[in-house]
Amino acid sequence: MFGPDEYVDLTHIDHQELFDGVDHIWEVLPKIPAYLRFRLNPGNHGEMIGYPFIGENVFIGKGTIIEHGHYG
Repeated sequence: MFGPDEYVDLTHIDHQELFDGVDHIWEVLPKIPAYLRFRLNPGNHGEMIGYPFIGENVFIGKGTIIEHGHYG
């Protein structure tokens, strides 16, 4: 009951290892920050309008527009 496979089709996701050793779906939540830190490389692949402030540990995906006045 409440297992990840009851909520997520683990055969169709790229990050199945995130769910290893998890009995309840909510046990994944505290694992997400470390998982992302290990796998994502900060970078800006979007479009900046003006001069928004972007922190150093931020990943901005392709097609994203960041406008002046943004603080992230």
